[in-house]
Amino acid sequence: GVWDLRFRLQVASLTHPARARVRRLGGGSKPGQLLVSVQGNNEVGIWSVESGGRQQAVWASSAPPLAITHPSQHSVCCMTVCGAGLITGGTDCKVRYWHMGQPQESSVVGADYTHTVRSRLLDG
Repeated sequence: GVWDLRFRLQVASLTHPARARVRRLGGGSKPGQLLVSVQGNNEVGIWSVESGGRQQAVWASSAPPLAITHPSQHSVCCMTVCGAGLITGGTDCKVRYWHMGQPQESSVVGADYTHTVRSRLLDG
C-alpha cells in the first residue's frame, strides 16, 4: 500500500495482476507515479498512485507480454529515469535503455550482439 505518513493513513493500494513480489521501487518521471520492478520477466511497471493501476510496462522476456504464468526467473535489480526513458540492470547481466515514447529506440547497452526490440500495444 501507499501511506500518508503525516496522518498514518493508507491512501492507495497497488497490486500486481500476478501478485508478483516487488523487487525495487522508485519515483516516476511525473508526480504521483511509481516505478515498480517485480520478480520475473525483467518487468518494470509505471504505476499511478491516484488510480492504483499500472499505466505502462516494459518487459524483457520470451514469455508472452504481460503473461502471469511461467515467468522467467530474471528480474530488474536497479532502475533510473533518464530523459524520455528508463535505464535498467537485471539478473540476466544486461543493462537496458527503454525509450518510453518510441520503443523502437530501446536497446541493450554494451552488448556484443544485435538485439531487436518489439513493441506491442495491449488493451486491458
